[in-house]
Amino acid sequence: MEVIILAGWLGTRLANLTKDLPKPMVPIAWSKPFLEYLLDFILKTNKITKIILSVWYKHEVIMDYFGASYQWVPLVYSIENVPLWTGGAIKLAMTFVHWNDFLVVNGDTYFAIDLNDFYQRHTEAHANVTIALKPMESFDRYGNVLLQWSTIIQFKEKQFVESGNINAWIYGIRKDYLAWLSLPEKFSLENDVFMKRCLADHYQWVIYDNYFIDIWIPEDYDRANKDFIESSD
Repeated sequence: MEVIILAGWLGTRLANLTKDLPKPMVPIAWSKPFLEYLLDFILKTNKITKIILSVWYKHEVIMDYFGASYQWVPLVYSIENVPLWTGGAIKLAMTFVHWNDFLVVNGDTYFAIDLNDFYQRHTEAHANVTIALKPMESFDRYGNVLLQWSTIIQFKEKQFVESGNINAWIYGIRKDYLAWLSLPEKFSLENDVFMKRCLADHYQWVIYDNYFIDIWIPEDYDRANKDFIESSD
């Protein structure tokens, strides 16, 4: 199983925390970088053969910290010269993927699902794209994903929703599917592909009601610090 981690973000909303660090490298619980917690979670599957880190902003910080491997798994760095957005970053990192099916994980989001189960559901369904969803109540920071039977039919823009499912930024993707689309070098996977093609291309979804946190804003960064300290007690 090969995993691409999108770790090139510039965390402007975290102010001084990310002045000298890429956002996934901000310290959590006054100890390890967020990205290290994420790698520990990913490697719980025991089936990871390669991790490709898609990097841009201050990528040297990540490369110097982790080096060529983490635990027993080789790390490959896909370096953007300019920010290519999510889709372009994945397209570039995909050149390092050997197998046709691979996972994508967001480098500033922690969604504690069973990755083995998710990957198996993706491959057994022969899906072009499988998206992990998180049920949520009373939210407006995330778009709402509308479902019908086994297919995603629409990605709604951000607005207040009393109850729905959000895109939790873990994807199973077929390499030949993205190659077939003949996409440009720089594009948004969510806006330029998912929102436009989900109904026609029959994207699969899997809902998990597991622990979810992102570190996009200071309030959630503070909550992550508290949660990770408590989990280590």
